[in-house]
Amino acid sequence: MTDFPDKDQIDANSGGKWIVWNYGDLAAALDKALTSCGGNVRPFHKEIIEDYIQLVEELHRLFGNLTVNDNDRYCDNVSQVYANLRMDDVYEKVRASSIVEKLAERLRQRLQAKFPNQINLIQSGYKIGDIGKPLEIPLTKVYVDSGYTNKQGVVDAKVKINDRYVLTVQIQGEQYRHAIEWFNTVQDQWEQTQQEKLPSDWFSSTAHGNQLDGQTKDYCKYVDKKSNSIFLYRYRKIGKDEKVSDVLGEVVDDICHIFQTYGSALTTQPVQP
Repeated sequence: MTDFPDKDQIDANSGGKWIVWNYGDLAAALDKALTSCGGNVRPFHKEIIEDYIQLVEELHRLFGNLTVNDNDRYCDNVSQVYANLRMDDVYEKVRASSIVEKLAERLRQRLQAKFPNQINLIQSGYKIGDIGKPLEIPLTKVYVDSGYTNKQGVVDAKVKINDRYVLTVQIQGEQYRHAIEWFNTVQDQWEQTQQEKLPSDWFSSTAHGNQLDGQTKDYCKYVDKKSNSIFLYRYRKIGKDEKVSDVLGEVVDDICHIFQTYGSALTTQPVQP
């Protein structure tokens, strides 16, 4: 019934990027298709479609109520409402795709409050290749972004240290990570970096003294073939009782630690919880 665009239309209208529809869009498309059919739909079929549209609209309203507050637990348990609807997986995906952007915005606000005189400090929408360009001066910005990968939401904050790598604080799902990400996949990058002024505790603890765990190796490694970058990290699991404010506060403290360790002209001021 619905006239969804084909691949050529998507490529032409969105540059080949995915177009994300929510339940409200689906309900509107179905209602439009049903109306356009006029009297060509049998009453029995029409009632089934109308009931389905109503269900989709209710789901849209239900998921539209997802919010994030500072006193919420960061690792949220799936509501019993969604569990009863057998929509646990959908809930997690919607929460990750909508909540992480709200968390990223909260993080931007906290960082801006911490560095009140740095109007252009916070930057978003930068890929690792963009950060690596010479015009992006080291130790002058925090690159804050959010996304969705590996079935989990991601929020991260990067600081460019030099023309070879950034230090990153990243939250993916229930993992709180310290990472170093190089702009190019040079085999001896890690050995070179160890000889530099890398914070000795960056891969062993966080600003709040929480220990970072490894997996089966000392460090976890990810190579992005598209951007030709290496991502090396260690992490800890965020506790079930940790609040959103605590986790975001830890990110801000870790970013300050980076600036303080490497030296920077940025000036900070205390942030109220």
